[in-house]
Amino acid sequence: MEKPLRVLIVEDSEDDALLAVRSLRKSGYDTTYERVEEFMPLVVKKDGRREPFNRTKVVEGLKKACEKRPISINLIEEFVDGLEKTLQECILLEVVTN
Repeated sequence: MEKPLRVLIVEDSEDDALLAVRSLRKSGYDTTYERVEEFMPLVVKKDGRREPFNRTKVVEGLKKACEKRPISINLIEEFVDGLEKTLQECILLEVVTN
């Protein structure tokens, strides 16, 4: 008899999520699961173009803007961590840049 198990998977990779579910099923669990996907809003550029939020672009832009200032990469990374967290907690579809 299989043991029922409900699973909430927080995983970046769909393949890794499915691997975990298959492993649980092979171990005798009747598994139902949901996968949580993080949603990031679109960024609206000055010219009206929309593109997905890109952490790397934000970090690189801040590094360039702060290159002649005494601001460490750690501080920039912490700022972008906070920005990402705020964007994920808000229910925004788009963020306008100016």
